[in-house]
Amino acid sequence: MKKADKTPITINIFSGNKISLDGKSVVTILIVIVCLTLVISFCSPELRANVIRLLISLAENY
Repeated sequence: MKKADKTPITINIFSGNKISLDGKSVVTILIVIVCLTLVISFCSPELRANVIRLLISLAENY
């Protein structure tokens, strides 16, 4: 892939601030979220269900 094909992801926050993430950062954030969900699931299955519902609702809103 060419470097031009790897465009960063830009997230606009409510106050007009922008956050730019490259592909490696996005993958790292997703891995951390998955690991935290697994740790939470060992501690409390009810909390795991709430976290999954929260993630689904966030995905539906965007």
